[in-house]
Amino acid sequence: MWYYSIVDTTPPTANSCPTDVLINVELGETEGEATWTEPSSTDLSGTDQLVSRSRAPGTPFPLGDTTVTYLYTDDSGNTATCVFCVTVGTEDTTPPSITGCPVQPVVEQVELGTAGTFVTWTPPTATDLSDPVTVNVNQNPGSFFLVGTMAITYTFTDAENNQNICRFDVVVTTIDSAGPEVFQCPSEARAIVELGITSSVVRLYDEPFATDNSNAPNLLQTQTCQPGGSYPVV
Repeated sequence: MWYYSIVDTTPPTANSCPTDVLINVELGETEGEATWTEPSSTDLSGTDQLVSRSRAPGTPFPLGDTTVTYLYTDDSGNTATCVFCVTVGTEDTTPPSITGCPVQPVVEQVELGTAGTFVTWTPPTATDLSDPVTVNVNQNPGSFFLVGTMAITYTFTDAENNQNICRFDVVVTTIDSAGPEVFQCPSEARAIVELGITSSVVRLYDEPFATDNSNAPNLLQTQTCQPGGSYPVV
């Protein structure tokens, strides 16, 4: 009489074993959460089961490479593994942080009739997780600005090409602080008359006039004496 024993020597099959997982976290972080679809297994005996896994999805992983291993076994002691790598890297996605960006326009006044003036301000600065930070500005402090408004733009860029922008206006306005300039103002006007005459007409050959930076057409406000008028003898 012969006796036969059926022995299962075929290991389970690991199904849907993930490929390597790569995640990036913000520069300065020390770990990141990795997720994946967990593998499964099949076996001829139908008795396969997960014995262990070194890491679970949705848990934090340190920077660098971490090997994840799933171990399956059946009732005959045959085993199968699913092995893949989780890599946590860093990247800088944060733009530079700007300090000292003016929140109000930089305003300068010039005398009416002046084309413009030199305007200065304290330049803003920026710091970043990854140095260096480069800056580009369309007009530097100390430049000459014409009367009017000009937008100033500082663009800060880090090594990963993240950008942050500071914008403000330089406004040059005019003010008229100079009074009108008077011309042909006589020190006095005299008329000589015959003794006994009580009044006389006094004429000015050249009336006084004035000019002003404002180019106002009518500068004369009051006039106490009219040329050609009759005035008493004193």
